[in-house]
Amino acid sequence: DELEERFVTLRPDRGVFDFRNAPPFAVAYLNTYYRQPPTADETVVSEFLVADFARHPPTGRFLELGCGPTVHHALPFAPHVDEIHMADYLAENLAQVELWRNAAAGAHDWTQYAAMALRHAGIPPTPEAVATREELTRRKITR
Repeated sequence: DELEERFVTLRPDRGVFDFRNAPPFAVAYLNTYYRQPPTADETVVSEFLVADFARHPPTGRFLELGCGPTVHHALPFAPHVDEIHMADYLAENLAQVELWRNAAAGAHDWTQYAAMALRHAGIPPTPEAVATREELTRRKITR
């Protein structure tokens, strides 16, 4: 069937889905959900995080569990914490985080999300401010 040729069908084995046997999808996920401007739900999450930090500033280590191939939720935390640890079940997701952390060719572009975090913090998202926030976040991601 034509649809079966265009999509990969993933079925759990005995009710358990084993991501280790799934075809790679991190880059497709990023391209599908994070190439366009931030969605309404991501905007609300960013607003909440920044507002909550104003009331209860985070300190120490920030642990992003199940980060997937994304860094957008770490961007608002970077000015407040000593280090950021990104954790995920899939090595391919962490590889995408590492590409971005190293500012490597082919890394996903998170500038729209850095700009959004700055706006919500009341900081004008100039290109320099965005670059500074991204560099700070890169330095804070230690594991």
